[in-house]
Amino acid sequence: QKHRADRKDLGFETIEVGKNLSTVVEKLEAGRVILFDSLTALLANELFEGRRDFSLPIMQEESEKIVQKIEENIEKLIQKSASVIFVTDEIYCDGKYDEITELYRKNLARIGQFVAKKCEILNAQCGILTEKSDNLPKGEESLGSDPACGGKTCETGFERVSVKAVPEP
Repeated sequence: QKHRADRKDLGFETIEVGKNLSTVVEKLEAGRVILFDSLTALLANELFEGRRDFSLPIMQEESEKIVQKIEENIEKLIQKSASVIFVTDEIYCDGKYDEITELYRKNLARIGQFVAKKCEILNAQCGILTEKSDNLPKGEESLGSDPACGGKTCETGFERVSVKAVPEP
């Protein structure tokens, strides 16, 4: 409800879905501008919501299918829209965690790289837009060091916070 109230007089239509992005993509009117907030929450919901078995081998196997499904739906969303602004979170530079959390971070980075290959990248650090370019590295294993991370190179290789997708002609 807070999202709706915050955007009440701004001309936004708010559609909230925690999982199964395909149900929204299918119903969206073509040619719309979309603010997708957020890739971080979508992956967390898809990967963890309702889960009873957190064994690493099962999580690894299922996460592959989940990420593939998310990427397929992102592709459909980009193609159907006039423009999409994706929001994700920078969760890569603050140390090592347990294997399940690292699996989540790795998969979020993979989704971020997938989106980055299709987008104009907006680089933000600590919420401040610092760089805008069509020519930043897209989807590479490492995008370099990040001053917000003390100059370290993040192992996941995806440090960008927001991206704008422009459908290919």
